[in-house]
Amino acid sequence: MSSKDLLKRILNIPGFKTHKKIIVFTVDDYGSIRMPSRKVYKELENKGIAFGDCRFSKYDALESNTDLEELFNVLVSKKDINGNHPVFTPVTCPANPNFNKIELNRFEKYYYESFIETAKKYDDHNAIDKLYKKGIDLNIFVPELHHREHLDHIKWMEDLRGDFAETKLAFAQEMYSIHPTITNEQKSSYQEALSYKRDEKQIQHQAQTIREGCQIFEELFGYKSIYFTPPNGIMSYKHLSTLSESGIKLVDVSRINKEPIGGNRNKWHLHYLGQKNKYNQIFFVRNCVFEPNNEIFIDPISKCIKMISLAFKSRQPAIISSHRVNFSGYLYPENRNAGLKELKTLLNKIQKHWPDVEFMSVRQLFALMENE
Repeated sequence: MSSKDLLKRILNIPGFKTHKKIIVFTVDDYGSIRMPSRKVYKELENKGIAFGDCRFSKYDALESNTDLEELFNVLVSKKDINGNHPVFTPVTCPANPNFNKIELNRFEKYYYESFIETAKKYDDHNAIDKLYKKGIDLNIFVPELHHREHLDHIKWMEDLRGDFAETKLAFAQEMYSIHPTITNEQKSSYQEALSYKRDEKQIQHQAQTIREGCQIFEELFGYKSIYFTPPNGIMSYKHLSTLSESGIKLVDVSRINKEPIGGNRNKWHLHYLGQKNKYNQIFFVRNCVFEPNNEIFIDPISKCIKMISLAFKSRQPAIISSHRVNFSGYLYPENRNAGLKELKTLLNKIQKHWPDVEFMSVRQLFALMENE
């Protein structure tokens, strides 16, 4: 065993234990807009925005009817020892900016809309609400909350009123997510919706967006989210009380988690799966990764299988972290097709290695953790 694997094994020692071999897929960014079209990509590139190898800018877009239908076809093609299909827990942002209202109000006030309303502006997106309901009913696609939007809208609005030409170019194409590493502008990421650099007023405003996100989520899906993943994994722990009041039982964190505490200062925390805080919430730690279109992973399937093996040897569930971009085909169908092919191969190998595997959603795993 390598020193790296030994460290992972040691980190898996504390926390929730089970003799069951459980697979959970947590997949971020559903509901959130990214690149609207290949045409927009080309136009912005021609105007000097060098997207380069940013896979999110190239491939990621609001999930289409076809994206969900093809994903569902893969998930229902497999069953575990209990007859249950693999389940995606899509970590979902239920809202996006309402660009038209923001522009009409001369960038003085921020407005949002549900992602179902956003979907009406795209081709091949007219059945998103029905497909989400189908996924929930089949227990193959069961959403939880990623925040109201994947956007620090206060910082974004300030920059739209300021001298940020590329941000304004993106706004004109109804997008906001130009990553700081590929822009000529000196700015932080707008994706970090709960980044904390200012004062208590910022915390209070963020708390309100959390409450609204929980409310919109319940209105859209008919149930309260019990699980929250802060966008980009960044959030002040001052929000734990607001999350608790809103019904959040599970808070997604890294094993070694960075908490912003104001300015450019951070505080570091060590966490493990099943650890409880003073609000009786459970910290939820992902311990596996599956990112088939991320070029830094040479063999994403073997890497994921190895991490699953380490989790099972530690008697922990395998909680697989992924992103929508791996299965997104609205811009490039070949990206979706490749990602789903890799997913199917991964599922085949999981069942070959561990015939007694059980597939669960995040909320099913939470129920098990509470009972055991």
